[in-house]
Amino acid sequence: MPTSPVGGSGRRGTCASTTARLVAAGEAGTLTAFDALTLQEAFELVCQLRLDHQVAQLQAGVEPDDFLAPSELNPFTPSYLKEAFRAVASVQRHISTSPSGDVPVPSPDGRVGRCDGLRPRAGRGRTPWRLAHFCVVDLELSGLNSDTDEIISFAAVPIDAARVVAGNAVCGLCKNTHLVPEASVVVHGIRTVDLADAPPLHEAIKPLVDILAGRVLVAHAAWIERWFLTPVLRRHGVRLRGPILDTRDLGELLALERGVPLATASLSGLARSLGLPVHRPHHALGDALTAAQAFIALATHLDEFAPQTVRSLADARKRKRTRMFRMYPGGAGWAGGVASSRQTGCSMYPYERTIRWT
Repeated sequence: MPTSPVGGSGRRGTCASTTARLVAAGEAGTLTAFDALTLQEAFELVCQLRLDHQVAQLQAGVEPDDFLAPSELNPFTPSYLKEAFRAVASVQRHISTSPSGDVPVPSPDGRVGRCDGLRPRAGRGRTPWRLAHFCVVDLELSGLNSDTDEIISFAAVPIDAARVVAGNAVCGLCKNTHLVPEASVVVHGIRTVDLADAPPLHEAIKPLVDILAGRVLVAHAAWIERWFLTPVLRRHGVRLRGPILDTRDLGELLALERGVPLATASLSGLARSLGLPVHRPHHALGDALTAAQAFIALATHLDEFAPQTVRSLADARKRKRTRMFRMYPGGAGWAGGVASSRQTGCSMYPYERTIRWT
């Protein structure tokens, strides 16, 4: 096996496979971690299709080849292949325009620097969801007023290749500046005294900032996470941009697609309706794990109706509303939406109008 350079640092190594070379390129900094994983997963998809094709030929007594007839593929595979090729093309464009992998964007104070991977790459929204990288976030708060209340606990669980990577999850407590209201303590059980030795928010949140890099944010009732995380990330010079996926919207969309009512909009109720376990409700890490499992299940079920991409999942609320109005065309404006929601169990209003702790 010839020895070939892996990165710009001058290190050289012997990589036995394309996958190993991509991993080495990511570790050496020749490719960003996100780009290396994107290429690796696209390569593995193509290799799996080729392998399945050749195994079927051998079983049929035919000499194997590398030619796959589109008519032999299942209805979803051509779409996945197309999106995989688009993801590869996106990486190629990214490499050609930014060899170092850094994406310069202005920070809130006017300086220009990296956005720590939170800015979505070109074409990312069209990526098949199984090829994308997600981070499921849950926050425990002292209340729901983003002007006066605080993040007192957080957790983040990464998802790669449609699998929960629980071993890389992060969580922590954040020191509060005001007393935690009794009404909030009843919900999550975190008292003011429990936060006495916790680091201040700007320090405690650093692991969350790091794990979000290059990933699509997922949350349940995601407007809460957006409201509270945006100012925190801004203080770290990071802007929360790109699609944010909401498991509550996805659950309601799946219910509409199946033509069944959604019994509850709570995370625990959603998980149970999907036949999934509920991990420590109102505990940041427990809820993040529950939401991560629910997200994978919801995306997989929605795949049954049409191949899902990052963008299609991010557009769940818009798709839900469109579907509602098609089902009940006689409704006038929001009034029709409210009447329809009572029949389907799906909320048509933005979550700001139906704030709940559950």
